[in-house]
Amino acid sequence: MNRLFIRWPEFSYSQLLEIAERESRPLVRRRIMAIAYISQGLMSQEAIARKLHIDKVRIRAWVEHYNRQGLQGLEEIAVLPRRTSPFQD
Repeated sequence: MNRLFIRWPEFSYSQLLEIAERESRPLVRRRIMAIAYISQGLMSQEAIARKLHIDKVRIRAWVEHYNRQGLQGLEEIAVLPRRTSPFQD
C-alpha cells in the first residue's frame, strides 16, 4: 500500500492537535486529527482508521483535500447521502 504524506506541512503535529482541540465540529476535528497522525508518520493508515473509528479510504480522501487546500479543504468536504435500498419505503 502507498504511504500517505502531507505535501506542504503548514502545521506541525502538535499545532494540528491544538487546532483539533479547539475545533467545535466533531467531523472536522476528526479530519484534522487524521492529518496530524499522518504528518507524524508513526502510525499506519489502518491504525489511524481504527483509532478514529473511520474507514481508511476516508483518510486518503482527507489527505488529498488537505494537500490541495490546507485546513480549509477539510471543512469543505461534501458529505454524500447514505444509499438506501430501492425496496425501502
